[in-house]
Amino acid sequence: MAVTITAEELASLIGGDPGHAPRVLAVAAARVDRYAPDAPGEIHNEAVIRLAGYLAQSDYGGISEETIGPMTVKWTISHAAMFRNSGAAGLLAPWRTHRAGNVEETAA
Repeated sequence: MAVTITAEELASLIGGDPGHAPRVLAVAAARVDRYAPDAPGEIHNEAVIRLAGYLAQSDYGGISEETIGPMTVKWTISHAAMFRNSGAAGLLAPWRTHRAGNVEETAA
C-alpha cells in the first residue's frame, strides 16, 4: 500500500510551518514505505503522520538549553531513535519482515 495523505492534510494535523509539510511528508513516506511496504494504507498514513510530526517538531541541533529563573539546564538531544520514539515503528511492526541474516550451518 502507498501513502495517500497529502501535504495539506499533514500540515493541518501536525501544525508548524505549512511550507515544511511537503519535505517532511516525502521523508516520512520513504521511511515508512521502506520499513513495511505491505502494511495497509491506513497504517502507512498514521505512521507517516507520527514520524512527520516528530521531524517537524524536532530541533536540528544536538544541544538544547532552557532557563527557568536562576537555573539553566543544557542537554544533548539524539534523534537516532526517532522512528521508534514517534510510534511509527510500533504501528508498522506487524507488517515488518524480519530476517535472520546470514546463518551458517556448523558440522556436529
